[in-house]
Amino acid sequence: MQKRGYELSIAIPASLVSDVPHLREKTVKISLIGRAAAIFCVNEIIVFPDLPDTDQRRDTNLIATILSYMETPQYLRKRLFKIKPELRYAGVLPPLRTPHHPLANRTKDLTLGEYREGAILSLTEAGSLVDIGVER
Repeated sequence: MQKRGYELSIAIPASLVSDVPHLREKTVKISLIGRAAAIFCVNEIIVFPDLPDTDQRRDTNLIATILSYMETPQYLRKRLFKIKPELRYAGVLPPLRTPHHPLANRTKDLTLGEYREGAILSLTEAGSLVDIGVER
């Protein structure tokens, strides 16, 4: 895939989920935005409050949490996200087939120069132990 010469950002209103009564349906609606953003290689999603007389912090945080969870590779989710009520229906989120969501989970399946996101588990003078989602 050829890189484009610009960054792509989108802005979505916090009221996106205000008309949806149940968390499961809110999660599904947000996941559609996240999936489309992944397909079209969106670099940044901005969630903005659009109803001036309403406190939209809860909806804004819900959208941001679910989109952040979706963007995180599956092998890092348990390590980076604590159990939260907002993620109760995370199981309905579609998996993203993007370059930073690799499927290989064994060392022998890795390719030279493959890029993987990781979480640092420990630091010593000798080096760092990083979880990159592969078996040792």
